[in-house]
Amino acid sequence: MRELFKILARLKSEQYDGIRIIKALWEKKITDRADVNVISRSNSGEKSFSQANAGAGPNVIKDNRRFLVCEAVFRGERLCVTMLKIPDGIKILGVIPENDNTEGWLSQTELTGFLAEVGDNNSIHRGDNPVVPGMLLLERIKKELPSDVNRMELSFRNAVYLWDKPVFSIEGNHFALQGREVFVTGNFSCDD
Repeated sequence: MRELFKILARLKSEQYDGIRIIKALWEKKITDRADVNVISRSNSGEKSFSQANAGAGPNVIKDNRRFLVCEAVFRGERLCVTMLKIPDGIKILGVIPENDNTEGWLSQTELTGFLAEVGDNNSIHRGDNPVVPGMLLLERIKKELPSDVNRMELSFRNAVYLWDKPVFSIEGNHFALQGREVFVTGNFSCDD
């Protein structure tokens, strides 16, 4: 899964600094071929798989003033994310928790290590009270789900800050990550 995050982190430009993930779709086994690395779309919208661009950057599906939608595919896994571009001067919505000097759901070491490994340079993940990357949340949530999960859809409702102490809950095939606010909701399916 981290290889997918590394592909998405290749989006490097000032216009992407401060960008916020609002939706994510992760799928496993999108094709019978285990060596598929890249997905592309023809003008008719049909998906085609190719090794020619293996290791290339993300496939940008939509990029306008407000939203960026892109996908990455690596070894049979697909990750499609919708991101909201935050205009300069606009703060991320949600209540910013106070740093009470107790460890939250993640440690500073975990956050720093993740950012370094995937190459995420978004400024909202740094500073005195950094926002936890959506991809790190996705990874942590996946670990809470059954091991045979093959698809997850996530809606990122509010920013999770490093000092937050969210609680994960699951009911049927729906899950939530919440604390002072509802942070992430979603659903999943498992292998049949």
